[in-house]
Amino acid sequence: MGNIFVALGKEVSEGHVMIGKNANRPINEGQALIRIPRVDHFDKEVECSFISIPQVSSTYEIIISKPYKLWGAEMGMNEFDLAVACSVVEGKNKFLQKNDGLTAQDISRLILERCSNPQEAIALVIELLEKYGQDVNQGSEAFPVYGNATFVISNAEEAWIIETVGHEWIYKRINQFQVISDTYVIGKDYEKHSENLISLAKKLNVQIDDNFSFKESFNRKLNFLEKDNAKIKEELLSNKLSEALTPRTGIELLKCHFKESNFHPARSSNKDFCLHASGTKNAWQTASSMLVVLRKNSRSTCWMTGTSSPCVSIFKPFFIPGKNIYQGLYAEPSRFLDDSLWWKAENFIREANLRYHKTQKTFGPLIRKIQDDFLLKEHKLFEKESIDVEKMDALSDESLRIHSKRVMEWAYVLKKEGRPISFRSPLYNSFLEKKTIEVTPLA
Repeated sequence: MGNIFVALGKEVSEGHVMIGKNANRPINEGQALIRIPRVDHFDKEVECSFISIPQVSSTYEIIISKPYKLWGAEMGMNEFDLAVACSVVEGKNKFLQKNDGLTAQDISRLILERCSNPQEAIALVIELLEKYGQDVNQGSEAFPVYGNATFVISNAEEAWIIETVGHEWIYKRINQFQVISDTYVIGKDYEKHSENLISLAKKLNVQIDDNFSFKESFNRKLNFLEKDNAKIKEELLSNKLSEALTPRTGIELLKCHFKESNFHPARSSNKDFCLHASGTKNAWQTASSMLVVLRKNSRSTCWMTGTSSPCVSIFKPFFIPGKNIYQGLYAEPSRFLDDSLWWKAENFIREANLRYHKTQKTFGPLIRKIQDDFLLKEHKLFEKESIDVEKMDALSDESLRIHSKRVMEWAYVLKKEGRPISFRSPLYNSFLEKKTIEVTPLA
């Protein structure tokens, strides 16, 4: 689940490729930001979220963002500058809910660990999908989701999207700005599809003609109360593209809401690219965000928040190779409040959301200043012909240290003010308070 955009060619300054994603997950589910080095394996199998599959002899170095209790990855980049982001679409097909396949996150991580280019990645998706399927809970125990995986796969040369329905698949190359958000986007302009896709469509009573459109055939029909939120978000981002994307404007896209001028987290909905959990009917939020800048003749940058709510968060630059955020050495979030960056930031973010407009006025300029400083320092790293890996690592470490320190300071300032009284959104306030109590360890 998530909101993804891809930009390349004339849409991006300096001709780079960009992939941006906001990973939407249930509130209170922390997102771990980790690096896993290249590893030689001696085990015969690897245990994924629900099943085990044969392991390969070696896996590549990766940087990923993942739900704390799941094996798979929402998004990430590997040592070959291959980037992946996944989403889940509720199509017309039904699942038996046996939990005997692979999740979208499982496949995303397997792509990054095993593939060096988009062609290998597409082939792996097809192999895994046809062999194991995806009859699995893509959400959580409290918020189960059974749906079909979508993958955006890119390096500095090309970007592809592969969409799935059950064991079937279809893919196409992306040649312009594209937004992917919980609905199918491939129409009649596909490159190739699985042999049994048309047969499945007929079994689902889909009318098929010679001018086959995947999205028209398999997208779930919206009822009269639902909106085409994917189209709304595509228009939202497209309207902001007045010039070629830079890392700064790419980050700004991931921070945006449908009605920015009058936005409040209590009114957040699936129209927002940056999603806030607004109550029991919408208990999901953007749990972590990524912007990958893929460069043809230089190292790529994987900008990650490692925290929720990008509108009040800071993107930090990471590189491969690198020596930070190693799994097992860097604090990952747990079920309860802890000393991980994710929960430290969540302390501030929830206080900020309770007084959102005031927070934006007070802390918004500070957040933008820190972000601009990171962007400038990252840009300077690439001005020289030879790239200093140690300086790259130092910038990553500095950004983690500054973000962690600032959110603790800001949370302290807001908590010292006392709980704000809101006559406009009392239910939202009580919802946030209840969710915070749920993750507070017993004394």
